[in-house]
This record gives sequence, C-alpha cells and structure tokens, in this order.
Amino acid sequence: MKKALFNLIFIMVLTLCAVFSVAVPKGACLNSYDLTLYVKDSQGKPLASAWVSVTTKYGECDLRTVDNKTDENGTVIFSLKSIEPFAFIEVFWKSVTVAHLNVSLQSQKTSLTIPCNVSNFNLMILQANGNPIKNAYVTLTWTIDVTWKISTYSETNGLVSFKQIPHYDNYVLSVKWKSKTVYQDLLQFHGETEPFQV
Repeated sequence: MKKALFNLIFIMVLTLCAVFSVAVPKGACLNSYDLTLYVKDSQGKPLASAWVSVTTKYGECDLRTVDNKTDENGTVIFSLKSIEPFAFIEVFWKSVTVAHLNVSLQSQKTSLTIPCNVSNFNLMILQANGNPIKNAYVTLTWTIDVTWKISTYSETNGLVSFKQIPHYDNYVLSVKWKSKTVYQDLLQFHGETEPFQV
C-alpha cells in the first residue's frame, strides 16, 4: 500500500510539473494570493474537517504544497505565493480523494466553491421474501492507510442512511441480524441516489 501511494505521489508530481511547464522568465517574482475555498458535498452541504492541499509554483519544477482543514462551515483560507496565477487543489475526506482540480488565481483575493464526490449513501435491508428487516446492524468499512468503520441500525422500513460518504470502489458492507452475519460483500459507491438493496 505504501509503495502504491509513493508511486501515485511521484506520478502526481510529474503531472504537476507538466501542468506548470511554462518557462519561467529570469527574475520572475513570487506574487501573493489569498485563496478562500468553500468545500461542499454533492448536495451543496459543507464538508467540515475535510483535508485540503494546495500546490503552487515557486520556480521551474519547484512546487510547494500547503495543507489545512476546513472549519465547521466547510471553509478554508490559504495565503499563497506563486510565480504563476495557478494552483492545484486536492480535497481528502475520510482518507479518500474526493476532488482534484487546477484553478486560476484571477486576483490577489480569490474565492471558489469546490464540489466534492461525497454523498449520502442509502441502503434497504430486506429479507429473501422482500420484507424489510428492522434493527439490522449495518457496518461500512474501508481502509486507506487507516481503517474507517461506521455502523448503524436499520429503521422499521429497512432503510439505512450513512451521511456524507466519499465515492469509493472498495467498501466492505456487512449486515448482522439477531447476532448473525447475514450479508457481507465488497461494494462500490459513486453517489447513486436510489437505495442499494441488500
């Protein structure tokens, strides 16, 4: 996992060098920018405590990154320096990369809304005959460097809703009912609005 992450970071650095590949004139000076980001999920609700990285260009292939977390309103402010009016932004939510984009720093004070691949994840827990299961214990687990686990109980109609879940390919979904594991499988989630039936 660490080797794969290192390779990914290396590829990203090469990509950033290509993005910022315009020749730097001799004597080019660093300009200052204040960048305000409003980080939101797919429904427009703020992502509190999302991790945000911003990379700017200090010189030819001299890329520097600053990091910060969003506040309770999903807002984060960066004071940046760059020889070019561009920045590369990445947003991480529960260890998953949920947004990455290049932005133009149009003025010394720039504000942007960053929509992220984060949505509410709804499931319907049903018996084999189609009847809903009440009080099933449902757990969603995933691992990226660290293991994340969230759990809840199904409602009377069998519905389960996990709030602000990152879009990701390798979830493990397990369902326990009457102290027995009745379902466990890998799951992909990419913001589907219809409840996933188990």
